[in-house]
This record gives sequence, C-alpha cells and structure tokens, in this order.
Amino acid sequence: MAPSHKQPYHHGNLRQALLDSALETLEAEGLEKLSLRGLAKSVGVSPTAVYGHFADKTELLIALHTGGFKVLRETLEHELEALPATAGGEDRVRALGLAYMQFARERPHLFDAMFFWTPDFSRVTPEQLQEGVGSERLLRDTLIDMLKEEGVQLNAAQAAVASFSAWALVHGISTLVRSGAVEGAVHCEKWPEDFSSFHPHSRQEQVIRQILDIQLAGLKASAQLLNQPD
Repeated sequence: MAPSHKQPYHHGNLRQALLDSALETLEAEGLEKLSLRGLAKSVGVSPTAVYGHFADKTELLIALHTGGFKVLRETLEHELEALPATAGGEDRVRALGLAYMQFARERPHLFDAMFFWTPDFSRVTPEQLQEGVGSERLLRDTLIDMLKEEGVQLNAAQAAVASFSAWALVHGISTLVRSGAVEGAVHCEKWPEDFSSFHPHSRQEQVIRQILDIQLAGLKASAQLLNQPD
C-alpha cells in the first residue's frame, strides 16, 4: 500500500496526527523506515514538536504497539458481534481464528511490529499491558464457553493451556504464511501445488479451515484431559 499524500498539519490533536502518519508509514514501508524526523516532515511540523509528544522512537513504537493490539481486539470483537445469536462456542472460536489470520494477512507490517518488536519492560505502559492481553483474554473466555458446552469446567491454568494451544496454531499459521514458508514448501514440491495462494485453484483457505477444524476437534476431545487434576 503506497502512502497517501499528506497535508501539512495546521491544528487539532498533533499527537493523534503523528500516530496516524506513523501508522501509515509503518504499514506502507515497515518498521525500519520509521523515524521521528521523517515523521515530523510528513506531518509538516518541526522535529521539536514531535519530541514534545514522543521522547524517542521507542516511545512512539510503544504507542503504535498499544494501538495495534487495540485494533486487533476490536476486530475480533466485531467478528463475534457479527455472528448470529444462535452461534455456538465452536463457531465463535473459529471466527476468532479466521479473523486473527485475516488481520495478520491484511496488515503485515503492523502485525510484525506488534509481535516481533518488544521494548524494555521498564518502558511498558499500563495501557500497553491492558491492550496486549485483550485479544488473548477474549480468546480464552470464548474457549471456556465452548468447553462448557462440552460439560467441562476449566480452572485458570487449564484455560490458559487451551488458549495457548489455540493461539499458537493461528499465530503459527499466520507467521508461516507471512514468511513465505508455505510457498517455499510448495516450490520444493513437498506440498501440493494448490496449497499456494498463487495457484489459480488455490486451496489454501480451505486447508486453513480444515486445520482449524482439527484443532477444535482436538480441544474438545482433550477437554477431559484438561480437566484432570494438576
């Protein structure tokens, strides 16, 4: 996605204007192209004005990191709200997984900045912590509801295991697709050609849905194991 033409900043919320411009640069060009001086130029203010809101690049990235996780949480919440009221737990977990992978596919540079850049923990803000766990908490609560439908009550540790398992799957798929590993496996003739997203009759989406079905079946089948005493 090419950056849109930016108009010089004149008034209003400068901090938000800086964040909007930084996000645009991040998603168009990646993390390495982002700088405070470049940001000042794109918005049409002096570097001093930028430093008045962000002491350094790390502070800017923390704000973007926080905003990215907020957008992800809101995206997942929207997917759940769009489901019919009669949707069961399995449908809700599947919707979260598909929405997570779509987010990673459509906003790859933001996804990378969220998961492959971590500030020194002494710099982490309370808001960043809150948003950082929001999506996982939503997934965990939805999994708990799904397994309740199977007659299984999980304690906090068991629910974390179930959430870790489901999150690892969708995050792993997202990362493999993002890195080109799937295309590499196809190119090396290890996987069928129609696993590739470039194949005219690609089955990649179908295969991903099948993997989610396997994961959900596994979680349901192992629910009793999760419910065993620690």
